[in-house]
Amino acid sequence: MIIDFHVHGKLSSSLKFYEKDFYEKIEEAKRSGLNAFALLEHSHAVNFLDGHEYLKNNYKYNDFFYDIDGFKILTGIEITTMTNGKVDIVIIGELDTIIEIKDRAEALKNGRKYIETHELFGLSDFSDVVMIFAHPFRVRDDLKGIAQIVFDKLDAVELNATDIFKKGERESRDALNKVSLATGLPITGGGDAHHSMQVGSIKNIFKTDFNSIKELKEMIRARSFTVEIADDLQVKARAASKIKRVIVDYMKIHNMDYPEV
Repeated sequence: MIIDFHVHGKLSSSLKFYEKDFYEKIEEAKRSGLNAFALLEHSHAVNFLDGHEYLKNNYKYNDFFYDIDGFKILTGIEITTMTNGKVDIVIIGELDTIIEIKDRAEALKNGRKYIETHELFGLSDFSDVVMIFAHPFRVRDDLKGIAQIVFDKLDAVELNATDIFKKGERESRDALNKVSLATGLPITGGGDAHHSMQVGSIKNIFKTDFNSIKELKEMIRARSFTVEIADDLQVKARAASKIKRVIVDYMKIHNMDYPEV
């Protein structure tokens, strides 16, 4: 099983789900050697469920993934919380569980833009989901302000393709290795792709398949996988960034809902 744990369905959180863009992500994933990825949307995304509504109407949902002609799409969400700055948490699980977590987190906001991290962790014991600290150094140089209790709830910290593109592989790996040693958490890879060009820039390679989220959680914690960075990550990330910016700007100017350019 070769999977990316961090792929966004929408080109931007402010846009609708676009089927053509989604299928391009699957095709790029296959070309890059992936046979699965976790489909995430930001919790604040417009019409959070529109992609899932499309998929449920067209494909079978098998407990924790959609089967698209043999390619697995796991379901998840990326929630931004606050603990001495932003903390983005990737949560992967069964769709009903993901929706419940999103709804309960949104209800806690009470006019705030973000909830506190400890409030998110108070929603559930999260034994039935995988929780990953996404791009932990994107808004901070160190994690000294993050209490150990936060790490105790997590299953992994993320080596993020966008951060590698911006900061370099060695710096990104060195920073995460220190966190991994200090917390005991494994490091997973996340492509953080919004555009198809970035899909496949990083892979998590498992020797065997997993048949449930619980089994995936156990395999991650047991470090039964390796993380591989694509040789062309820099090219993929740079192209994706530029193309996304051009398309989104064009759509805003022309008041478009879909990237038909």
